[in-house]
Amino acid sequence: MAIVVLGAFHAQILTGVAAFMSVPDRLEPADVLLVLYHEGHTVPFAAAGLYRRRYASQLVLGRMQATRLEALGLLQPRHEVWRKVFEAEGVPPEAIALIGHRLEDDVDLGRALAVHLAQRAKTRVIVVASAQASRLSRDDLRRGLAGAPVELRMYPVALREFDEHTWWKHRRGWLTYFDAYYLWFVRLLRH
Repeated sequence: MAIVVLGAFHAQILTGVAAFMSVPDRLEPADVLLVLYHEGHTVPFAAAGLYRRRYASQLVLGRMQATRLEALGLLQPRHEVWRKVFEAEGVPPEAIALIGHRLEDDVDLGRALAVHLAQRAKTRVIVVASAQASRLSRDDLRRGLAGAPVELRMYPVALREFDEHTWWKHRRGWLTYFDAYYLWFVRLLRH
């Protein structure tokens, strides 16, 4: 009986597995768009689109700790590359803010965001992240904000190759969601 049910509803079950990791909130105008360095083929373009649709007047990027290739000068820092993407997508340079310095993770980014918003008396943030990492990122940002009066609204962006309705048809989909669930489970055990 269980096999028949699983066979009949496998697509709905697998879609639910992916949907759990994606945290879509209702979009409302905000003070800033916080853009996370997920999926360079989709996330920065989605953020630029939200800016052009006037969901916020500022895009915020964190200055993350340099990768080994960035430290060797073989790659430009992510914030510089993504800034160029935003400008190419029509976002004026003065609407792009860089926060923090040598941030290690989304918890550090949350702390830097709290400082940035407090200095400007702003509280509403749309976080643009990849769909499979939006739950993890939201939880880490909240820890970094540590009770600061900031309203986070998540805007999960699907990958180009698959979304929550087709991830199980792609090898990368299996790896992506296995990784997301593994990280979520490890963090659940730690806290």
